[in-house]
Amino acid sequence: MDRQERFRLIDPRIPLSWLIGGAIFVGWGLIQMWFTLNQLVSDVGKLSEAIKNSSEASMVTQNKLAIIEFRLGNVEYNLGLIGRKPKKPVDKEDDKP
Repeated sequence: MDRQERFRLIDPRIPLSWLIGGAIFVGWGLIQMWFTLNQLVSDVGKLSEAIKNSSEASMVTQNKLAIIEFRLGNVEYNLGLIGRKPKKPVDKEDDKP
C-alpha cells in the first residue's frame, strides 16, 4: 500500500483534520488527567500527614487529661481526709471492665 492509497482509506470515512483534531483532544485529556492525578496524590499525602499529626496531638491531650484527673482525684481525697467525708482516690484500674 503506498501513501495515496492509505489517504484514500482515511478521507472517505473520517477527514484527516478531524482525525488529527481528535487525537490532539484525546492527548490533551490524557495529559490533563496525568497532572490532576499527580496533584491528587500530593493532596492525599498531605492529608495523611495532617491526620497523623492530629492523631498524635489528640493522644498527647488525652494523656495530659488522664494525669490531671488522677492528680485532682488525689487532691480531693486528701481534702476529704482533712475534715470532709473521705472519698476513694481515682484509680484507673477501677475504670476497666
